[in-house]
Amino acid sequence: MFKWILTSLLALLITPKIVFAADFYLHFANCKTTVSYLVLSNESLKTLEGDGSFTSCTRNSQTLRCDIDFLGESKGTRKAGVYKIDLEIPPLLTFTDEMMGDYYVIDMNQHAASLITRVMDRKFAGAKVCHGIYMTDSERKEFEKIQQK
Repeated sequence: MFKWILTSLLALLITPKIVFAADFYLHFANCKTTVSYLVLSNESLKTLEGDGSFTSCTRNSQTLRCDIDFLGESKGTRKAGVYKIDLEIPPLLTFTDEMMGDYYVIDMNQHAASLITRVMDRKFAGAKVCHGIYMTDSERKEFEKIQQK
């Protein structure tokens, strides 16, 4: 019996994460990045197109674990993060990471999501703002069918 339990647990640990559905998904295709270069110039403020992302989040009480797959020029880059729920007044849900570098706002009734990310470097400071879609697992499957057409 013990051997069966150990084998089952080991199988769960090595099974690819894709087998398990996340609690919800966020698709950000529309992003803009505004930066201020740290020089004295009339040209120091710029707004650029930003790369989008596809985020899958799993909830555990007041904590979310999200895996982020970047799109556009950053395609193939993946980031995982832990987020704390900041505000939950249905249908609104907001959550942020420990450094408050990423701030998510979701309206589950409207299926809309916004993301504000701080962008910092030694030569500039700014923010990336994205607008996207909030989806459940069944909605994600339908979205993928549409994207493949």
